[in-house]
Amino acid sequence: MGFKLKWNSHSTKNTNPMLDHQKKVLTAIHDNETLFRKELIKSLVWLNAHEQTEFRKWVREQFSHRYQKLINEVLYSKMSVSI
Repeated sequence: MGFKLKWNSHSTKNTNPMLDHQKKVLTAIHDNETLFRKELIKSLVWLNAHEQTEFRKWVREQFSHRYQKLINEVLYSKMSVSI
């Protein structure tokens, strides 16, 4: 009887639980534009500047085909973000 350990190349990667959580949430609710906008704004409040940069890139890659205008409006507006 023995245990086999699986090597997970992602396990050594520095990850941020909140960033990962927000990615999962947006993926799950991407069909609802109202919720998508709300979660996008919430993400910007919760994430630090470095995480926001990674998050913005990921959002563009995943959802720009569907929500280009909304993404530009929320992620790149000069207005202050608040919930």
